[in-house]
Amino acid sequence: LASPLVVPILDNDDAVIHLRLGDGLYSSVGTNEEKGVFPHKTYINLLMQAQQEKGTISSICIVTAPFKGSNVRSFDVGYTSLSEEIALDLLNALQNAFPKAKISIHNSPEETIMESLARVVHARKVAVCGCSTFCPYPLLATEGIGFMYNPVGAQNQWVRNAAKRYDDFRLFETPMLNGLMISNEKTGWRLDHALVIDWVRNQDPNVGNVDIIEAPIFREPKP
Repeated sequence: LASPLVVPILDNDDAVIHLRLGDGLYSSVGTNEEKGVFPHKTYINLLMQAQQEKGTISSICIVTAPFKGSNVRSFDVGYTSLSEEIALDLLNALQNAFPKAKISIHNSPEETIMESLARVVHARKVAVCGCSTFCPYPLLATEGIGFMYNPVGAQNQWVRNAAKRYDDFRLFETPMLNGLMISNEKTGWRLDHALVIDWVRNQDPNVGNVDIIEAPIFREPKP
């Protein structure tokens, strides 16, 4: 399905990051521990590692969902502003870390899911995916190294088995600020956007008086 004959992508990149935002930034029912955002440093470190193994990274693409327009998913409405802030802040962090690389965001409403999948598959040196069922298959097929966030608990055991079998399909762990902590619509708990941005930039272990020490991040209910 990602064949150039089926999904023609004329501007493939050395590195592709699939950035799940939107529904990873909130909890509507008091649960959402397994989706959220990572520190910018996580992506930078993984790309630096790939650059050591595969050579200089000259272009980086962030693939994410649209921030505006009719194609915004209904369950993402209300979180597009924060999604855009996080994506643009990551772009700036990547530009500082890779000053000579061309860095772009691909989330046009006109770009199909298949095109996004194809971008991950055709990443020439490295592709990184977080908390998403979208990722395992394109990462297995990617041309370079495929970094997948280590699944939580007993789910997705086949992903762990694949990582043992294929050298360039690798799992990573990282602290995560999850949707339950960012905005819990059931309890009214909410972090200011500025605190979320500060965390992805600096990984402060005490954002909003919540200790963040391991991945994934869980929070005891407020009394």
